[in-house]
Amino acid sequence: MKFSKTSSTLFVGGAVIVSALAIGVSPALAGEQRSVRGDDLVPVLTASQEQTDSASADKMDKSTAGHVDRSSLRIIAIDEKATYSAGRDHSGREICLIVQTTSKEQASTAACIAVEKFVHSGLSAMASGSDPGTKVVAHLLPADVDTSSLASVAARTKFGSLHQVRPEGMKQLVIQHQEDDLPDVSRLPIRGGSNTFHLVRFPE
Repeated sequence: MKFSKTSSTLFVGGAVIVSALAIGVSPALAGEQRSVRGDDLVPVLTASQEQTDSASADKMDKSTAGHVDRSSLRIIAIDEKATYSAGRDHSGREICLIVQTTSKEQASTAACIAVEKFVHSGLSAMASGSDPGTKVVAHLLPADVDTSSLASVAARTKFGSLHQVRPEGMKQLVIQHQEDDLPDVSRLPIRGGSNTFHLVRFPE
């Protein structure tokens, strides 16, 4: 599998379809003076790796494990459909969003992008088994993006039980549901800046 830093990646393994891409972004953000340190953009990466993190890392398929450093994986949230985690690639220069479904195919995927691009674009990932009902879509945003106007993972419990949530990452993870009212484009303020971040709904 080839991982793309700026465009979508798609692979099919059996009945499993996985897609990953960088979220759309406003060109105006290019001039915004913001931190490009991975630990600032994704604070959950500074948390100590727990047994549940390493167990989840062990379940990554070969394609995902070949790109994501298993020691960097940190679970952000778990619900009835998937486990959502952040991590780094083996070079340490890319931020990754890892989605592992709980369907019988146990699809796993990682969307990775260079840190200096993540600050402007964030990440989205989708994984699905043969049953359309198993489809999972998630977005990971930089920590300085204000997601309070969205129903982030903390507010989405009405769609399913969250079995585990890490406080450090809960406001950065947005789980997209087919029945929700997430706009096609959400214009979100950046803390300490005058520009906005554009979160683009994953096409369904």
